[in-house]
Amino acid sequence: MTTEFSARIEILSSLKSLFGEGEAENFRDFCNFHDIGLPLAYLVSADLCELNQEGKKYINETFKALLSTLSLDDGNFSDLDELLNAAGMFLAAKDVPSGAAKSSEMTLIGSIAIDSGQAMVGDPCYLDKWQTNEGEPFELDGKQGDYSYLGACATTISQTAGELGSGSSVVFNTGYGDGVYPVFADINEEGQVKRVLIEFIDE
Repeated sequence: MTTEFSARIEILSSLKSLFGEGEAENFRDFCNFHDIGLPLAYLVSADLCELNQEGKKYINETFKALLSTLSLDDGNFSDLDELLNAAGMFLAAKDVPSGAAKSSEMTLIGSIAIDSGQAMVGDPCYLDKWQTNEGEPFELDGKQGDYSYLGACATTISQTAGELGSGSSVVFNTGYGDGVYPVFADINEEGQVKRVLIEFIDE
């Protein structure tokens, strides 16, 4: 069974309240990123607003992102304490709990929102060369590897992942599609990033 929608609202609202009181610092990045879903859940819980379909979507996506961040499957949770206990997590902790795909050194640095089923990694100094292809027909023939939106689509559709613009970036499919996904970094003792992990599928 999955967590009831009303419980999802209460869980997200509780997290928002605790963060506002300074008692959930390990969720700082998560709370700052989900600056629509969490406040919305708080307002609904306080009977200050009602949800339309778009609002329900925000609640569900934010709750899904929370489960992913904690490496949890949906276990029909009734409140925030039960959810955190299932994750073996305490609000005072600074590190995200380790999971099958994350070592204990991996720290949550934020989340990314995906709406095209693909993500890209590259140096932002090259973005002035990026082609949005806005207003162009969605034709992918001959676009594979181009440093453009159509190039990204052509590459991920044809081969799941690949390089764009002769090293300007790499692009890849995002698991099973759209959503909000946690990003973790392994940071060494000198404060330098050793590696980055984006978790699209929690196994």
